[in-house]
Amino acid sequence: MRITITAPLKSISVLSSPEKDLTFLPRDEISDQVLDRHLTGQEAPNIWIAQSKEVKYSQLKLWREAMPGEMLGIMVADLDSYAELKSLGGNYGIQVWPFDEKGVTDLPGVLETAEGMYQTLAAANSAELISRRRSDLSKGSVLLAGAGIVNLITAHALQRAGFRVRIADAGPDPRTCDDWSLLGVTSGGGNARMFTLTEADNYNEKGSDIYQNMFSIFRETARDGGWSVREPGTFSLPELAWVDAFESIPAWRARIYSENIFSLNRESGDLWQALRKDCPVLFQQVELCDDILRMYVETNAVGAAIELNRGLGALLRETNLNEFLADFPRFQAAREMNELAGGITVKGFTLNVHGFMARLIEDILGNGGEFLWETRVDGINRNANGVVQELNSGGLRLKADHYVISPGVGGNQLLAGTASENLIQGVLGVWLQIPNLKPELKNSIKIHRRGHLVEDINVTIAKDAKTGEDILIFGGGYGYVGLERPREDSPELAALFDELEEVARIYFPEGYAAAKARNSFYPQGRKYCIRPFTPNGLGVFEVLPAQENGLFIITGGHNTGGFAQSPVVARAVVNALAGQSDPMHLRFHPARGNHKLESVTRSQRTLS
Repeated sequence: MRITITAPLKSISVLSSPEKDLTFLPRDEISDQVLDRHLTGQEAPNIWIAQSKEVKYSQLKLWREAMPGEMLGIMVADLDSYAELKSLGGNYGIQVWPFDEKGVTDLPGVLETAEGMYQTLAAANSAELISRRRSDLSKGSVLLAGAGIVNLITAHALQRAGFRVRIADAGPDPRTCDDWSLLGVTSGGGNARMFTLTEADNYNEKGSDIYQNMFSIFRETARDGGWSVREPGTFSLPELAWVDAFESIPAWRARIYSENIFSLNRESGDLWQALRKDCPVLFQQVELCDDILRMYVETNAVGAAIELNRGLGALLRETNLNEFLADFPRFQAAREMNELAGGITVKGFTLNVHGFMARLIEDILGNGGEFLWETRVDGINRNANGVVQELNSGGLRLKADHYVISPGVGGNQLLAGTASENLIQGVLGVWLQIPNLKPELKNSIKIHRRGHLVEDINVTIAKDAKTGEDILIFGGGYGYVGLERPREDSPELAALFDELEEVARIYFPEGYAAAKARNSFYPQGRKYCIRPFTPNGLGVFEVLPAQENGLFIITGGHNTGGFAQSPVVARAVVNALAGQSDPMHLRFHPARGNHKLESVTRSQRTLS
């Protein structure tokens, strides 16, 4: 989204640095020629924030002709200007600036309203498709591509809403497969998942005391202090565009994205509680554990985390360092090594996700669902108007009334020609486990270590699925792989594994020593999963037409929060098929903050 401001807004100091996607044209420098060149040039905006008098019909016409198919909107200062522009007609949105109770407007408020306007414009086609469903509320069949946690929770919700479901997945049945490398991110990763209200973090935060100096984090390898396990010189054009899109998001927009994520997390938390109440059998014998400890190495991060979690209503217990160590004396050694500055207790829960998924699968099967294992969806058949007719898997034709695909990182080829194309790319995390020795840890933990190779670590209470032993599962790290898989001999990947072992040694020295004595870390104890990330921190929810008034829905890209947000994703899917609006339909529309990726995709098609 690009914004041009020709209105006399004075509070420009809100901007911490110059922004590529925000252009100010001073009133005393504006002429018809200047505006014409700007509205038809490379920096032409999606949103024009105007006073009103400088807006002419001829310019609107030039602007639309220069940007066919783009979402365009104008914000003006008063209702008279709004009515005048409305009377001119044209394919663009119009909105009045926001004013506070004193009749004053400021730049932050205007920018936030502009971003909301862009959301609405971007999702207009989706909203129209969804609204058509109100005239046809037959339940029908839904084919889901991908059997990760998001689609399993979605399939479960669809069944409860009266739909028939089939789930196709490229991998084998995870209940009987012992080779994690053949499975997807949920089944192939560690047997642990966590819900807190800050999952699916937006790492675009500028000026954050928790995530600092993030601007070029993906252009440096892990061993050089960055978040990439690939050499940046090897990035493809779509990968470079993804990194550039991450870097281009300004602080004010990143703040809006974070608020969107936290809002959906709160809603998802309520849905998780409802699911625990309504379907308790799903949560039996999965090591369900409530309340999360959050530990920090930096003092300023402790204060920032207290403020954030208190604001979200997540803070259960705030303690100073001495009080925290009195409650958890096992971490005294970490304090003496300057590896602990403080800790708090927040709302949340963890569970062993592989057992939870097995129960979900069995429940879906028991209610008439069908699974097609080792069935990779490799194509989407559409007619000349772009309406989805069926999915392909090799020579197998898969038909349903509706389709929901959550392809993860490996399914990007399915997204060709959609707004989500190239948007979901991979950032891997690494896993290991140690025994949970007596006195056993009773709460799962989040550890934040800014400036280390592995910055964020979840430590989850679990049981070994094969031996029944009480264990702690460590998962963490960020390693950008883009649209590829990492080399098995990657020194950056090895460095992440070594650092995660060091975290285990620092905070759980006895358990670490026991695991080391068993030689359980390398090679068989090392596994990774490739998380589906987006550059703006938001997930993806895209709606396209399917035949006979059906819908084709793309979900995914939830960064580190797929498990946490899965119930709210499921709700958004059910609402779409019921012809009802949902906050996610706007907030996770792929057009938000994605114009750089779209321009690269258009360039690739032109070259081909």
